[in-house]
Amino acid sequence: GFVPQNSSSATMSWLTNALKHVPWLSFIPVVVIIIAITVADPSASTSNWPYTKLNENEFSLTKLPESVPVSGLWVFAMLCAVLSAALFALLGPGAQAERIAFAVAILVYVFEAATVTGIFTEWVKITAAEPRPDFKERCLGDVNAVGQPAADGTIICTSTDSTLLDNGRKSFPSGHSSVAACVGLFLTLVSLWVVLWLPERRAETTLVHQLREGMFLTCLVPLLVGLGICVTRVIDHRHHPVDIVGGALWGILVTSLYFARLVQAYHCRYAKDNASKSNSNNNN
Repeated sequence: GFVPQNSSSATMSWLTNALKHVPWLSFIPVVVIIIAITVADPSASTSNWPYTKLNENEFSLTKLPESVPVSGLWVFAMLCAVLSAALFALLGPGAQAERIAFAVAILVYVFEAATVTGIFTEWVKITAAEPRPDFKERCLGDVNAVGQPAADGTIICTSTDSTLLDNGRKSFPSGHSSVAACVGLFLTLVSLWVVLWLPERRAETTLVHQLREGMFLTCLVPLLVGLGICVTRVIDHRHHPVDIVGGALWGILVTSLYFARLVQAYHCRYAKDNASKSNSNNNN
């Protein structure tokens, strides 16, 4: 007969299920790398992309207020992660406990994808050290100022704000673009997967089927918002167009790989569950 579980045992069962789906062997190293980079706080190289009289005009745009600040980017990223998990928990196939457990794994996958995207982007920024479009203003305090070259030909910056100058040498690739494209595409793919592609579906009427198919364009909204964030970085004079393309392509590549990994993890679990049910039915 049915034996009801008390609340503590039910909670432990749910937690065990959730932890079972988390990819710990890749998640833990990512967290360690984040801590290491935060502690090290590396600065951009000044030798890989010299700022000279020859390229001075390439970086002479006026600095504008950010349309989407870093805080806004991370709000968008967290929203995409939570919605990705919530969609599967609410609309995914299977028992509710299993859906919620796998939704926790989806949260981790989105976090890991965004983090790997951000870490690689930051490493390339530091290595390439390309000046931003507004670097002249950062360096000399005014876009109309005349820079004085040193003996090696590089322009001597009059600004004493080392943080401002260091950030001004992190143009390629765009971090906003890579992370926004990554999380926006992830939510779009999860939406399409849950709404349109998952094989396990309850019987539905023609109207429900048409409504579900009509949600295709709605599922594209997160990706379009992410691409919109990319465009603001050019409008705000924070990046060159090539920085946006490079960052967005990297974010899209990482998300594609992590989403493929997510679907593979789901189907492995789905296959195991079916095998268990089949063996149980054969034994009965």
